[in-house]
Amino acid sequence: MTDADKARLIRSLKALSEGENLEDVLDIDELLRYFVVHNYLVNSDSYTGAMVHNYYLHEDDGEFDMIPWDYNLGYGTFQASDASAAVNDPIDTPLSVTGDGSRPMVDWSFQSEEYTELYHQYFAEFLDEVDITAIIDEAYALIAPYVEKDPTAFCSYEEFETGVAALRSFCEKRTESGRAARGSADRTLLQEKKIRETPCHSEERSDEESFICGIRKDSSLREAMTRRFFAVPLSCDPLRRR
Repeated sequence: MTDADKARLIRSLKALSEGENLEDVLDIDELLRYFVVHNYLVNSDSYTGAMVHNYYLHEDDGEFDMIPWDYNLGYGTFQASDASAAVNDPIDTPLSVTGDGSRPMVDWSFQSEEYTELYHQYFAEFLDEVDITAIIDEAYALIAPYVEKDPTAFCSYEEFETGVAALRSFCEKRTESGRAARGSADRTLLQEKKIRETPCHSEERSDEESFICGIRKDSSLREAMTRRFFAVPLSCDPLRRR
């Protein structure tokens, strides 16, 4: 690594940390696609979880994108006690994300209506075009014979089968939840757009919209973002370890 490489990396990290000129240091399209899949998987042992960790940044000519890593506790299996809450985790305010600036790669994009709409578009494409069940079945067919014969396995083969069935069920319900959430978010965006484009005292506004206008007039949307469609990881031990 040359001195010029080091200086470029430091400049980009500084911009990312301070939230300045992020479009110059982030591959926005790739990042949005990344967070589509990441938020679908409900992995709280991650960047969007309480500890804000378990991720890599790849830098190329001063521009960062994220590399997925450590998804063995995805699918709501990290410190989760409520399966319904995990399945229905919001796609626009996932897990511990609050918009407080502690996760700049998410928070900054949450404030952009343009990137929010693109995120929703990518989320819809992911739900409609990626066959999650087929991915699970393919991985199951690949590893099942080895799990059955593994003398050092962490669980019995019957528990493994139960875990795979639970994983299929989780993804089916997560997809249903994602579609419902996306529809609700799109309706919210349309309402926000109408509110912004209609004068506060216009007769075209409902009483509710006039009230919303008053409290949101100077605020921007906080929604989600995403990056590349990476392969859905399947843990060798799909059961939550006891």
